[in-house]
Amino acid sequence: MLQWFQAAATNNSQYIEQNIETYQNAVDQYGRTALMIAALRRSNKVVQQLAEAESKVQTKEGFTALMIAAGCQNEKAVSILAPYEAGIVSKQNVSALMCAASVGATDTFKALKSELGLQNSKGQTALMIAAAQGYDECVEQLKKKEYKISDATNKNAMMYAASSGKFQIIEQLLKNYTFKSTDQKGWTALRYAFSALDNLNDIQDDEVAQGFAQSCLKCIQLLMNEEKDYRNENDQLTTLMLCAIYGGVSMIPALQSQFKVQDTDGNTALMHAARLGQIEVLTALLPHEQKLTNDKGMTALMVAAENSQFDAVKLLFDAEKSILDKEQNTPLHYAALSGDEEIINFLLPHYIGKQNINGVTALMNYIQKGHVNFAKFADEFSIYTKAGLTPLMVAAQSDAPLESFISQKNIRDESDWNATIHAAAHDSLQAFRQLIFIESQKYKSQPQPIFVAAELGSVKILKLISDGSRMSRSDYLNLELQSKEQRILQSFLKAKTKNLVKYPDGLNALEIAVQVQNSNAVRILGYCIQERDENGITPLMMMCQFDCALDKQAIKVMVERFAGQALKKDYAGLPQGATALMIAAGMNVENTQIIEELAKYEKDYLDSKGQKAIDYAKGSDRTELFTLLQ
Repeated sequence: MLQWFQAAATNNSQYIEQNIETYQNAVDQYGRTALMIAALRRSNKVVQQLAEAESKVQTKEGFTALMIAAGCQNEKAVSILAPYEAGIVSKQNVSALMCAASVGATDTFKALKSELGLQNSKGQTALMIAAAQGYDECVEQLKKKEYKISDATNKNAMMYAASSGKFQIIEQLLKNYTFKSTDQKGWTALRYAFSALDNLNDIQDDEVAQGFAQSCLKCIQLLMNEEKDYRNENDQLTTLMLCAIYGGVSMIPALQSQFKVQDTDGNTALMHAARLGQIEVLTALLPHEQKLTNDKGMTALMVAAENSQFDAVKLLFDAEKSILDKEQNTPLHYAALSGDEEIINFLLPHYIGKQNINGVTALMNYIQKGHVNFAKFADEFSIYTKAGLTPLMVAAQSDAPLESFISQKNIRDESDWNATIHAAAHDSLQAFRQLIFIESQKYKSQPQPIFVAAELGSVKILKLISDGSRMSRSDYLNLELQSKEQRILQSFLKAKTKNLVKYPDGLNALEIAVQVQNSNAVRILGYCIQERDENGITPLMMMCQFDCALDKQAIKVMVERFAGQALKKDYAGLPQGATALMIAAGMNVENTQIIEELAKYEKDYLDSKGQKAIDYAKGSDRTELFTLLQ
């Protein structure tokens, strides 16, 4: 059979004639027939021979010999095969005409004219494909029949040309047609022409990049007359804003009607230019849009500071330095978020010590974003937020270095939390390990760190406590533990709630994790806390009582650790000897995995009244419950 395909590839019509009855419609390892191979290799005598016998066969992707011929610009084969295969489409609804358009095979169009107007699975036509590739002769032949068609996203041929920077095609289409429509995103061809400039970052060759940029700018210039009043209905971006984003300073004079217009977030063209450091645009727009604020109350100066645009900050500073945002943040607050040292040093003398409406300083923003060069903010070290949050607590939340703020140890915020608890709440492992040594671990009414970690599922903190209670090393965290550290961690596991608003007295961390249904915490703490209260209530019983929505692994851990235990005495309407399975059955627990796992251990247990779990389920109408308990 190999010789059959070789004959097709080499135009050996004699061999084909001799073996057509034997091998016709056979396919090679790629699913191609001899006809397809002949069309690909321009063996047009063989194409003529096999056209009737092997036409209409398709590859796994649905491609025909005609599509292959069109895609390799084999005009002769296309003319032979079109009467047999024109109109057939691939699995993605690709036609032969589209294949031809993708390679600029204009000479094949006449034979394929019956496919005009067809659309692929994305709604694309041959015209759109040709426009995106910049094949002007193809576009000329296709535009009359297909220019009105839009794809599945309402994108038309003009938009395809614009998004590829094909100014010749735009010029060609504008001669005869008007394209003022928008696609599903609210984009016009002009918006696509601007966005095409984003592709410059992917072009490695400087000369090619420069040529592409010039083509995009020509597209924009051609479309400006048609669409300069454009404003996106979704994000409300104007043409002026697009010029600000992409540096189109020469076009600004024609767009004065769009000065001071704001997008959906309240940003102006000046702010967009500030974000990207478009200095020429900023210079042109500053007299017209200075001192405006967006929905957050941010000025262009703040936008520049947040986005590390130092030259823009210097340009905007005098005009906007006195304005604060809606939360009373200064430009320094925003510079601190970015961590840009040049901008921070420039702004620091003007705003050091300023607090926003919540009392947050620039230093705190700086810490939260993981920046560590704290010394320059020394004047803010002793400033706390209105909620009593100290820089040490902020550093603990961010797992940042604590040394600069150690003097603030043991201070409590308005929630009675110290820095250790903040570290536990944010799963800040290194800060937590430092703080348990330098802060007092004697807690009265305030929540213990382990309670907060259990409630919030701080996996690293809980794993440290779990491992530290049992061994001198945590393989999970790859840490060596000191003996003093072990003793402190062990003390956390023994902690019980007292005088807390959220929880009754006497709960341990595992029981808190069960009540808040935190599976991560349950999985970890289930292996290191095995206590039950004086009545014999276990965390597993509590899980059944509350019908907790824990994941499968957490349920499995709880059952493995606590199954088989019973109440020591009558309690809350339950008789002595009642088990977790009995409680689950009596509560008609919805999670059948709990019932199924417990039944392996407890279904034959009797309480002090001689009842089994199935007796507790008598009020239920769930047949699957009785099946599991029998």
